[in-house]
Amino acid sequence: MSMNLKVFNAGASGNWNTRVGNWWNNLACTSQASTLPDANSTVVLLAGVSTPPSSPVTVAKLVAFSPTGALLSLSLTNVTVNEGAAFVKCGVSGDLTATCAFVGIGGVGFTSGILTGSVAFLASSEYGNNGRIYGDVALFDAYNDYGGRIDGNVAFFGGAKNTGQDGALNPSTVSGNAAFFGWSVNDHTAGKGNIVTGSAAFFDTASCGGAVRNHVAMFGSQVTMASTMAVSGNGVFIDVAQMTAGTVSGDAAFLSTSTKFGSAVVSGDVAFLGGSSNANPHTGTAAFIGTDTNNSSTVTGDATFIGNVGNKGTVTGKRLTVEALDILGGGI
Repeated sequence: MSMNLKVFNAGASGNWNTRVGNWWNNLACTSQASTLPDANSTVVLLAGVSTPPSSPVTVAKLVAFSPTGALLSLSLTNVTVNEGAAFVKCGVSGDLTATCAFVGIGGVGFTSGILTGSVAFLASSEYGNNGRIYGDVALFDAYNDYGGRIDGNVAFFGGAKNTGQDGALNPSTVSGNAAFFGWSVNDHTAGKGNIVTGSAAFFDTASCGGAVRNHVAMFGSQVTMASTMAVSGNGVFIDVAQMTAGTVSGDAAFLSTSTKFGSAVVSGDVAFLGGSSNANPHTGTAAFIGTDTNNSSTVTGDATFIGNVGNKGTVTGKRLTVEALDILGGGI
């Protein structure tokens, strides 16, 4: 660690501004600090901070943890960390600027206020983000919850969720793009959909029941969609992805043996390629291209069939095939 070490143990109070009895030069807290932390300081918080700095403070590094394993509550308004911060089993509030990581089972993460910087929530932080973060975020088994807002891009891993467990009126929101891996969820809770304002991609066994305001891509046979899923843009379903429910308001493409069936609705035009299939009614224009691609339901609109395509369903509009396109001079 830096030689300019400043250690806070709340020996006198939980007030950041109180030097004597609170701030020390060593982890054993036996050498009293002569000054409060500054831009050259590596700060270690061993106890809760109830009163934040009274004026803006910049420090080099910051680490917070309790030697007893207890949860620390930290009010860190007016704090800027230049080189990174780590919070182990901490609940942090206030207006904080830092690139930081929250670590530890049972740690509540960022609870309120504004955090500016890139953030990682690791090892089952109990809630993750309940405040507002300006920056990109990675959540591992942690939640963007209780109306939390992330103004950046987000990756959800493991059992991470964009959710709203308390049933509050405000949904939890990702204002950038998002990727969901593992068992992660863009959730629909308490009668409301939580929102990804940008585009979202879902992999592995991830699921979507909330809203995606832009485009969506689904990869894999175990990706699931709830009936509450609402995609305002276009959708792409790849690698055995099954669109079983929900709504895509724009156009959609199904590739590599993916399927549209169940209660799924695509409001725009649809293309089926590479062995994919349509197994429920579609209102609009559809194109079926490539070997083993199939329509086994009703297309209420025009449909084009190119290649060794099967049609076991019904087309109520115009039906164009490879041969018809050749006659029209389109060629293949």
